[in-house]
Amino acid sequence: MAASDQLQLGEEEFPNVAHIAARVEIYPTLHPRFVVPEDERFDRSSYQIISELQPPVIDLSLMSSSTAKDRAYIEKIVADGCRDDGFFQVINHGVPMELIKKLETFGYKFFSSSVEEKERFDLGFYSGYEGRHKHFSNPAPWAETFNVQISPFSNIDGLATLVPPTDTQSFRSLLLDCDSAMRDLGNRLLKLLEKTLSLKEGTYVQHFQKYTAALQIHHYPPCWHPSFALGAGPHADPSCLTILYQDSVGGLQVEKGEGKWVQINPVPDAFVINLGDIFQAWSNGLYKSSKHRVVLDPHKSRYSIGYFYSPQFEIPICVPNELVHADNPPKYRPFTCAEYYAFRGRRRQINRWENDLENFAGKDKISHC
Repeated sequence: MAASDQLQLGEEEFPNVAHIAARVEIYPTLHPRFVVPEDERFDRSSYQIISELQPPVIDLSLMSSSTAKDRAYIEKIVADGCRDDGFFQVINHGVPMELIKKLETFGYKFFSSSVEEKERFDLGFYSGYEGRHKHFSNPAPWAETFNVQISPFSNIDGLATLVPPTDTQSFRSLLLDCDSAMRDLGNRLLKLLEKTLSLKEGTYVQHFQKYTAALQIHHYPPCWHPSFALGAGPHADPSCLTILYQDSVGGLQVEKGEGKWVQINPVPDAFVINLGDIFQAWSNGLYKSSKHRVVLDPHKSRYSIGYFYSPQFEIPICVPNELVHADNPPKYRPFTCAEYYAFRGRRRQINRWENDLENFAGKDKISHC
């Protein structure tokens, strides 16, 4: 690369992470745009997967068991996991894995194309391709993302016009089929959560006839200084439910107590399920939305697929009466997905994620539906 090219790349205010990741010879100490504060760095020397702190792996097929003991066991394991940190994994979940593999294959092909080709799919904030993270202050995530908005606003048709004409229909069908399968799983999980909270059937699910959803394919390139950057900084999801497929490389970590991070061991054909802020509020704080992050590998790319599922955009998130009592008084004011997503979007620009739910709808802001 010519010296002028090196200077131009080095002076970019928002360099594309794919450009940086491919030019280790220029940035042997890592580009400052991606360097995280010292107290947020991942200490690889002390890294270990702690088996006893792994989120439980749930066989969802047991929810259809004719044996009440099997169903009660699953409900207890899910309830314990949701009270602990809101994370668990599911197998035998009913989502056809061929759909996920097709989506993963699309991700491999897309992220291996040139930066110029990928950036044709940049449709703006949280829409299409994102590799420069212009809406983040420093540090930016060491990641590329393909953002698919599904509902109540969709960018599927806009993205479909950018793929080759021979692929347009199959591309659109793949995204719609994935949405349908993930939505079915999301509703099954909501019904399970209703049971664990002793709520009548439909308490939550009735608010998902119209729904809020997005799908994201993530690529985390290898990072030659993995302790100095993060694929995703510590954050809790704003959604109601997150359904995540992660590849065998791993890197997703959940906070177990103040400053203690546990890496979630990938399980073949499983989904990681985590509750977001909306569900924490909806359960009156009985179930948690925990901080998590993505750490990087110095030699391997990591890929993941996330589906973010929430209720109708404009309905108030009101805690069911059964979950409010003397021992658990109201903790959050009612709010809509639209309001909270807008709030989180503004927070994203300043890259601050601490106590978002409390700051937005905490007990000092209580009002009634």
